[in-house]
Amino acid sequence: MPSDLPLTLFSTFKPFRGESATFQQNALRSWATLGLDVILFGDEDGVAAAAEAYGFRHLPVVERSEKGVPLVSSMFGLAREHSAAPYLAYINGDIILDARALAAFRALCDEDNAWRGLATARRRNLPLDVPLGEEGKDFWADLSAIDREYGCWDRSNAVDLFLFTRDIYTDIPSFAVGRMGWDNWLVWSARDSGGDVIDASADMNLFHPIHGYHAVGGWHQLVQGDDAVRNRQLMDGRAMNLDEAVTHLLKDGELIVADLGARDWLATECARDPAREFVAGCVRLAGASAWMEQRALVDAAYTLLERVERYFPIMSLEAANGKNAFDWDGFAGLSKGSPVQAAEMLQDFVMAGFAERLIAAKRQGREICIRGTGGLAMRLVDFLQRRGITPDMFVDRAAGKRLPTAPEVPVISVEEFGGIANPGRHLIIAASMHAPEIGREYQALGFLPERDILY
Repeated sequence: MPSDLPLTLFSTFKPFRGESATFQQNALRSWATLGLDVILFGDEDGVAAAAEAYGFRHLPVVERSEKGVPLVSSMFGLAREHSAAPYLAYINGDIILDARALAAFRALCDEDNAWRGLATARRRNLPLDVPLGEEGKDFWADLSAIDREYGCWDRSNAVDLFLFTRDIYTDIPSFAVGRMGWDNWLVWSARDSGGDVIDASADMNLFHPIHGYHAVGGWHQLVQGDDAVRNRQLMDGRAMNLDEAVTHLLKDGELIVADLGARDWLATECARDPAREFVAGCVRLAGASAWMEQRALVDAAYTLLERVERYFPIMSLEAANGKNAFDWDGFAGLSKGSPVQAAEMLQDFVMAGFAERLIAAKRQGREICIRGTGGLAMRLVDFLQRRGITPDMFVDRAAGKRLPTAPEVPVISVEEFGGIANPGRHLIIAASMHAPEIGREYQALGFLPERDILY
């Protein structure tokens, strides 16, 4: 039965193929069950059929980036144009909503809870790569059982729902959806416009399937591709996590000011459990290994490593290949008792080819130079040390310091290295989220991607 909520939900989708089809069908079924007014954007395979099947509106034409990715600004503008509802809500196409979410929506649309700005919630990550409610099972009972066993809260920078009043987000830059940065810009923009930012996590469930990004070109494209670089440029440092921006909480259907006590309560209530999430991700990978192709498995593994802070941005390489054997079931079992050992096991698998290339470079007499000294660089050093590889130098804006993980390795300035940089002598690893920009910098000096500079 259609909801009487003064709210229109809108979203866009990946093609309905493989695991993406499963994730998106689970989400769409939940939205339809709740009777929400929904607009689906885009002409990707399966979107029109899904809109017809669930009785949702479909707008196939949306502005896109040069790479063909839908623009956030276009979708938000079209939703405003095609809905007269006082509240609009963008939601990522794989998010499952339940009855608690519907009740929270009602409370947020209630005139007694007057507010202006943005309302959202943290998501709960689950291994959800099978259709829910099959073989006579109940959809919601299936979901609840998986949540009880594996469900865990995500970080506050992962925002998948933007429920907003019509008077904000009238001038959004041309962000590509699904690439890094745009979501945290929207959080920042709500605060910058003087609006409220409501964290409704205490009253709302947003269920998110643990997955990789193979369907959109892999994790590398998500964080290092052209659209990701463009998004970072458009952000220009203007971004906020939900923790930083929150002004109010929705608790038991009422808005309360997010003072220090309320924030501390929510931080405890929605505390992230990386170890539990890692186990869930390992179980999911082990199950998918029976049918998922190797490249997709490697990408999903990269994503899981990022979740436990063992990721470093060497994504464009064919790191693992079909010849490498891996005991996925043993890996999943190991994760429950020895998560650190399991993470190292997974990292060694997906980065085996990368390590071989560095060992070969050292044999050729080349010097390994790591550009950057932050967290990504330290994760890289940890991996290299376990493989018996010692970098020759770090290159950083701040020279002369010594790093605790590799105190014997010198840190030289970007300017000093620029004076001695030699493609035949140096192999540069760009250990930075800004690796594409760094790559272009050294390409201008004659370094070739994949041969002389890795990112």
